Amino acid sequence: MSPKISSVSKRAKYVAKKGTSLAYRLVQRVKKELTRFGVGERVVNVVEETIHDVLDQEETATSSLPTKPKRSIPVTALDQHTVIRYFGLKGKQDFKEAPKTNKIWDIPEQHLLPVPQHLEVSMHEFDALTRFFDDSLRVPPEAMARSIIDQILSAAMREVRKELHNLASDNEEHLYLTMETRLEVTLSREDEDLVITGDADYSFWYGNPSDISTNLVVCEAKRKGDKAGLGGTHQLLGYMGIIHTMRRRLGKENCVVYGILTDTHTWWFYRIDNDSQVSEYVATWEYQASRIFSYICFILRAAYELTPTTSRITPSHRFSGESSYFNFDIFFNNLIEAGNLA
Repeated sequence: MSPKISSVSKRAKYVAKKGTSLAYRLVQRVKKELTRFGVGERVVNVVEETIHDVLDQEETATSSLPTKPKRSIPVTALDQHTVIRYFGLKGKQDFKEAPKTNKIWDIPEQHLLPVPQHLEVSMHEFDALTRFFDDSLRVPPEAMARSIIDQILSAAMREVRKELHNLASDNEEHLYLTMETRLEVTLSREDEDLVITGDADYSFWYGNPSDISTNLVVCEAKRKGDKAGLGGTHQLLGYMGIIHTMRRRLGKENCVVYGILTDTHTWWFYRIDNDSQVSEYVATWEYQASRIFSYICFILRAAYELTPTTSRITPSHRFSGESSYFNFDIFFNNLIEAGNLA
């Protein structure tokens, strides 16, 4: 068999698995990046063939190993301690006891963004339409809470999209918001493989929505009255752990993942950094609406900094007065280096 025929057969093998094969998506992503940087077709084909050879060798080696039993576990069945252990997260079970870590969220007031007027009007109208004379009936069910969350997240997306369009009008990595997003990862244990699964209420993506590794922010809605949001903390951290693990396996340079948990009144923000350290910030909409809205926008913008298209935005555009936003992570690091968060 000639090399050409061999190459075609190997490509066909992975094309047949399109949409489910991580190997196929990896090859396509590498080809896209090489082409974007002007690499010739001959070199691209050689690289593709090399990747297929390595993948075939790995598949052959793996197939010869004894098969371990596989067990599927929903994130909702895991407690917080188990989530931390399974995903190798660092942090105390009560993250509020780690004040030094949480200082990363202390952004000065002058850097906060105002809540858009159209959002304030929309939320006021929604409150008026759903107001009852009996205060005991005003505790919003999850459906009503989601309606409020939808408004806030949509407004934040509008602000970020507008800003990104101004900085790079030819941006290909569009920002998406999806709901009930299926997340899944397999964790190999000594005696079995655990398939951790779950459906995140909200997920923000840049680029290809079918690629879990491009999911950088997840948001969970909780009913008002859940004690300190603890009922959803382990669930949210589980979703974040899935994405964090996927990005690390793919060798991503930056594996930071953000998460948001809210009942519309109280907002919990979580962040897993490159060292798998978890930090938390809590705020209430009644008294800290601007800070909450700003954090959502900053987080979405920080997630964009992890995409390949970021290279088309120069550092001067990212951090000068030409932009009302900045890189959330780099902003934190600059504050720490300057001693402002010591």
